Amino acid sequence: MLEVLIGLASNLGYSEEELFALCKKKREERGAFLKGIILEKTE
Repeated sequence: MLEVLIGLASNLGYSEEELFALCKKKREERGAFLKGIILEKTE
């Protein structure tokens, strides 16, 4: 699965290092998906 994401990122012009840097930045700013909680709806 990771290889697919790296391949997609590469096709969009991102290196593997850039992909992981963006993941880290997102995790620090908005959290990770470790608990599997999904926001389904807002009002």
